[in-house]
Amino acid sequence: MWIKKPPRSRNLPKASAMLHTTTVTPFWTRRRRRRGWLWKQADISTEIEDTLCEYEVISLAKLLCGFADFVPYKSVFDALKTAVTQTNHLPKSMLESAYPALSAFLSALQASGSAQDIKIALLQSSDIIQKLFFDATKAESVKILKNRLNGVTLSDTELLDILNVIPDCFGLDEGAFMDRARAKIEEYAKQSVVQNLKAEWNRLSGVNTPSEWAMNNVIPTRFLFGGLQQADDLLKAIEQPEMFAAAKLAELLEILKDTSTVGIAEGQKAFLAETVPQRYAKFNISLSSLLEFLRGKYGAQPNNWPTRPDITEFIRGQYRGAFAPQIAEKIRNKPADELKARLLQLAQENAELGLLFWEG
Repeated sequence: MWIKKPPRSRNLPKASAMLHTTTVTPFWTRRRRRRGWLWKQADISTEIEDTLCEYEVISLAKLLCGFADFVPYKSVFDALKTAVTQTNHLPKSMLESAYPALSAFLSALQASGSAQDIKIALLQSSDIIQKLFFDATKAESVKILKNRLNGVTLSDTELLDILNVIPDCFGLDEGAFMDRARAKIEEYAKQSVVQNLKAEWNRLSGVNTPSEWAMNNVIPTRFLFGGLQQADDLLKAIEQPEMFAAAKLAELLEILKDTSTVGIAEGQKAFLAETVPQRYAKFNISLSSLLEFLRGKYGAQPNNWPTRPDITEFIRGQYRGAFAPQIAEKIRNKPADELKARLLQLAQENAELGLLFWEG
């Protein structure tokens, strides 16, 4: 069966004419309609330059960052950024003040900026970058910090310890950073004095705390220091150092170093002399009985007992059980005339005694 071909349109050009008149568009200028962007010769050149620059950054920094083999640019960039913005601990403003040439490098790492700025810094300032950001001793960073501090006598090792515990510093302005640094220095100095204070206390007492000494010896710890005026502050500083400023703790430490202690027997004697009223001093007060009374009334911890506690109840009990028989024996042994004269005198001087005779 024959099929008739459709007639050729007079408006359509011949295929050969189309080949000679059609212009082929280079691939880099074709519009990618699905993505909505346009490749141009300038774009390709920039991309090539950026890629080459990234390769140069990798080559310059990979060993500095601890990479032995080839790694992607992002890995090197992330390692540099971590070293500069986190491990470093100094603020960007302070680094720029010390090394203005690093300004573009620091900004590029902070804001994921130009690889070109990073490459230039690595080419021109690699020694400085290594000292600032990849030296475990951080000697250069400590030097920069030390130049900002006045009147601080801490060692470089101590300043490094302080620098390492100041968090989130890179984005701070210098003033805010120095406020944090001085606060940490004050805290560090105070902690150092506290440790020395406790060590000196341990050397003098042989125990860890004043509370432990008091429980072991059953008298308040201040009697260990005899009549030292600052005894209460010293003991409080050892157990509650947070209540004192660093300067006060340092002052108390020097006092403690120059202090001598007394023996337990002397301390017990001083405790009795302070606790028992003078009028009963001639009585043979039993220390063990007195301590038992105080523990029952005020608790087991002697450091919590009040100064010069009320022991009236104890004296009355002791009088009936121990002192009254001694007094009765003395009365029996006195001559009658002397005893009568003494009673007359006491009746005139002591209203309570006189009333006893009056009522009887």
